[in-house]
Amino acid sequence: MTLKGIELSILTQAMIIKSNFETEEYEEAHECLIHSASSVSYSSSANYSLLATLHLKNGNVLLSYKVLSEMMDKGLKPKFSM
Repeated sequence: MTLKGIELSILTQAMIIKSNFETEEYEEAHECLIHSASSVSYSSSANYSLLATLHLKNGNVLLSYKVLSEMMDKGLKPKFSM
């Protein structure tokens, strides 16, 4: 997701994850998440939380749990608004 050393912003990464999810390309959304988490640490938590929330809203509780577990295994904390 980098082109000539230019990193995508957190909003662009989130938009890619969300659009992949909305077109039911769940695996691609997860791959984008993994790639963004390996390249930029500050946006990792937000993107993991986004994907977990999207799965939860779609009724996929187990997939949401999987994303959150993966996130916590990497030492990241979920970002959810109250």
